[in-house]
Amino acid sequence: MARAEDNYLMTQKTFERLVLKLSQIETDSKQVGKAMGEAGGTSDHHDNFAYEQYARDYGAIMSQLGILQDKIKNAQIIVPNTNNEIIGIGHEVKLKFLLDIEICSYTILGPSDNDPTNGWISCLTPLATAILGKHTRDTIVYKTPGGTEKILILDFKPGNF
Repeated sequence: MARAEDNYLMTQKTFERLVLKLSQIETDSKQVGKAMGEAGGTSDHHDNFAYEQYARDYGAIMSQLGILQDKIKNAQIIVPNTNNEIIGIGHEVKLKFLLDIEICSYTILGPSDNDPTNGWISCLTPLATAILGKHTRDTIVYKTPGGTEKILILDFKPGNF
């Protein structure tokens, strides 16, 4: 089950990316705010399409700004997990998918780090939630949008991120 604090888990790299994005959004908010003021002039705002559009854009930017500020303020930086007894966030896990005999490795990280093409999966995905707290050689059955999967945990180690 997802916990609210899981949404603040992220790698240092993702944290730094969010800080840069916050800076850009702050710049955008100033530009849109200025343009909104210029478009408003002294006319009635209800009949001014340009002003109304800038006001909508400004509202969306301010919403993004609040979300990013919250994520950055409450960020919990993930480090490679060195616990060698049970699988946790920060581990790289080697799995064998038993239905198609495919072997894959995934690193379990925070929701903002989710990048399956690079082997990073969010701790909130069905796969991650199925294997968190498990051990090497455990066999797991979990639900996917396409049905169920059966996997064997081959190994796990501290993630490389």
